[in-house]
This record gives sequence, C-alpha cells and structure tokens, in this order.
Amino acid sequence: MSELKYDGKKLGANQFIFKAILIDTMLLMNNQTKEAVQRCEMTLKTTFERTLEYVEMDKDHPFLEEVVSIFANFFENIGSYQNAFLMWSKFLRIQQAMFGKDKDQMITTYKKLAALAVSIGESSASAKYLEKAEELMAASPETIKTEDMTPEQKKEHLEEKGALSFQQYMAAQQQQDFVKALMFIQRQTECL
Repeated sequence: MSELKYDGKKLGANQFIFKAILIDTMLLMNNQTKEAVQRCEMTLKTTFERTLEYVEMDKDHPFLEEVVSIFANFFENIGSYQNAFLMWSKFLRIQQAMFGKDKDQMITTYKKLAALAVSIGESSASAKYLEKAEELMAASPETIKTEDMTPEQKKEHLEEKGALSFQQYMAAQQQQDFVKALMFIQRQTECL
C-alpha cells in the first residue's frame, strides 16, 4: 500500500486524519482545474487504500462508507460515470452489509445507480434500480401518507416522484420500449 501523505507529510492511520483529509478533498472538488482534479483523485485513492488497511482489508466495513461515497461523487463531478457507477455499487454493498438487504437507507443509492446506469447506457439496469427504489419508498415506514403532508412536503414528494419517473422514461427510451416510456412520461407530467 502507498503511504498516506498530505501536503508532502507522511501520516499514520487514524480515522480523524482520514476525516480531515476527506473534508479537505470535498472542498477541493469544487475547483475543477486539472491540478485540483489530479490531487483529489490521488488523495482519495491513497485514503481508500489506507482505510482498507485500517479496517484489515474488510471491503464491506462500514468505515469505508464515507470515503466510497466521496469517491463516487468525485467521479460524478468529473464526468467519469462508469467509475462513479462502480463506486456507488460498492457503496450499496457496504450498506447491505451494514443494514441487510433492501432497507430504506438504500433508496438514494438505488436512485443514484439508476441515473448513472442511464449515463453509461445500461438502461435495463437503470430500470431495475428504479423499480427497487420505488418498492423501498412504498414499503418504507418513514413514508408519510400524502394527505398527512404539509404543502412543502407534498411539493418535495411530487418533485422526487417526477424525477424518478423521468429517469424511468429515459431508461425505457434507451431500451426502445416506447409503451413504457409513454407511461413514465405521463406519470412524470402528473407530478407537475
């Protein structure tokens, strides 16, 4: 494994140092210069490797959740959607190890995977992830009945439902399943 260095100084494995480096990297991600992107990627790779070392190579360890999600967001920000998809898939496996299969904590992850699957041309995978996200949202005890929502909650709910329907529409379009695409775009317009 490579040494964990920050501004040229070697650091020991410590979860608080990892956290500080990740926060700094998140701030640096806003800077899209080539040098900043390279520094972010190098720092994230090294931090990931050292974090794996720290958790004794347990690739599903909950401690990896944060570095993996930041890495996934980094790849999304630079337009490396295949790598982002791989990192979000790893993030889902970590969540499944932490919470068990198909818990409502994974709804956002399934939505991310669905959107990225469309971006990399995997429309059938996108449809599968969106279906899973919808199932989890419907089954979630956290889901508030529409009639009990405040006007702001109703607005957010409709926006989220519309975005999900639009992603499903895009996936159906890529699969050239125009009947499904029409159904999803109609569902999306109902949310406007």
